[in-house]
Amino acid sequence: MGALAEIMRISKQSAVPIYHQIAQAIGDRIKSGELRPGDMIPSEAQLCREYRVSRMTVRRGLELLTEAGYLETARGKGTFVARPRLENLTVDLAMLQRYRVRLLAAEVVPAAEEVASRLGLEPGGRVICVRRLYSGEEGPVALDRKCLPYTKGKPVLEADMAYAELPEMAQIHTDVLPVRSELVISARALGPGEAEVLREEPGAPALVIEQTVYAQGGRPIGSGVLVCRGGILRLKAVSRPY
Repeated sequence: MGALAEIMRISKQSAVPIYHQIAQAIGDRIKSGELRPGDMIPSEAQLCREYRVSRMTVRRGLELLTEAGYLETARGKGTFVARPRLENLTVDLAMLQRYRVRLLAAEVVPAAEEVASRLGLEPGGRVICVRRLYSGEEGPVALDRKCLPYTKGKPVLEADMAYAELPEMAQIHTDVLPVRSELVISARALGPGEAEVLREEPGAPALVIEQTVYAQGGRPIGSGVLVCRGGILRLKAVSRPY
C-alpha cells in the first residue's frame, strides 16, 4: 500500500469529487500496465484507511471503474482488474477537430418530444440548445445540435459552447460528472432545413451520429445529434484494452 499511496494522491481541496479522483488514479495504473488483468486491487477497507475517507466514497469510485469495464468483482474473493474486451470498439469523434466550427445558436428553448424523452424530461421542459456548423475546404460538412437540461439562473455562456464537446458541456452546465457516453450511428435522408444549411438537395444521404451522456446511476445529462453530409465524413473505430 505504500507504493500505491505515492501514485494515488488525492486532493480534498479539488473541485473534482474525491471518489472520481480515486477512480481516475486506479484507472491510470491499469492503463499504464502497472495493474494487469487478473490482479486484485486493495480492499475497500484498505483504501478507506489510505485516503481517510468513508467506505461509501471508496465504493462510488470503484463503481465508476466497474461501469467503465476496468474492474470486476468476484463474490467472496475481492475486486480484480477485468480482462480486456477487444470486441468493444470506440468511435473517435476527434476527427471533427480538423474542421472549422461556427456557433449558430445557443438558446434556452422548450424541449422537443424526442429530446425530452432522451433527457428524461417532461415534454416542453426547458433545455439549452446549441447548434454548430462544421466546415472544411469542401464547404459545410456537418450540422451539430446539442441539448442539456436547463438549470434556472445558470447563465448560458457562448464561449463555453463554441468548441466544447458534449461531455464537457454537460459537466459545465449541470455540475455533474459524466461517466458514460453512448453513440448510435445511422443513415437517413436530409430534411429541407438540414439540406439548406449543408448546401445539399433535400433527400440527399446523410450519416447521423446520436450521442447521449450519462451521470452515475444512469441519469442522462446531455443529448446530441450530428448530421453529416454523405460521403464526406469518415469514422474511425478503435479497440483498446481499456
